[in-house]
Amino acid sequence: MKRKILILIATLCSLLIFSQPALASSTKKTTTTIPSTWIKTVSKNSYVVLKKNTYFLTSKNKKTKTLAKKGKGYRIYYLRYGKKIYYATKNKQWLPISAVYGTVWYKAAGGSMMVLTTKKTKSTVTYTTYDPVVTTSLVLKRNSYVYNSRGYLNKGTVKVLKKGTRLKGYSIQKVNGTSFYVTNKGWIKAKNVSKTKKV
Repeated sequence: MKRKILILIATLCSLLIFSQPALASSTKKTTTTIPSTWIKTVSKNSYVVLKKNTYFLTSKNKKTKTLAKKGKGYRIYYLRYGKKIYYATKNKQWLPISAVYGTVWYKAAGGSMMVLTTKKTKSTVTYTTYDPVVTTSLVLKRNSYVYNSRGYLNKGTVKVLKKGTRLKGYSIQKVNGTSFYVTNKGWIKAKNVSKTKKV
């Protein structure tokens, strides 16, 4: 029995390859395994598309008569695994992860947000821990230019934000001796903004 459990764990671990998430997020390498019980996903962020025609399965992995056609997309509401990883629709119709590509989010026991991703051309599973960036609420004290990441104005597309504009600040960066806030509207000189309680 112990031998079967070790083989199962080794098989799952071989699927889990780490990747970097998009900007405004951070990633940590983790040895956390996917939960063995049913997990509710963050359905608004969880969507997959069929790589091939595949019959839906029951929760006991029995093939149903309902066909999920290649190219059709489904929002995912549940996650589980046996020897393989499975996703389920709102109606608890299950699909093997090998038959789909897309991204599924769920919250782990420790509170971290986990992201499972499969690509259209590969069946490899990418397993990522997502930690939202802590933002700072800002407001412009005066009309301000929006700069690029090198601290320069973009020629031909100079943009000005008006005094009183509210922003979300992600971090402070110093370029050529000048401090900038990296915000949801672009790079703004730090001296032109002040912190506020609410964006």
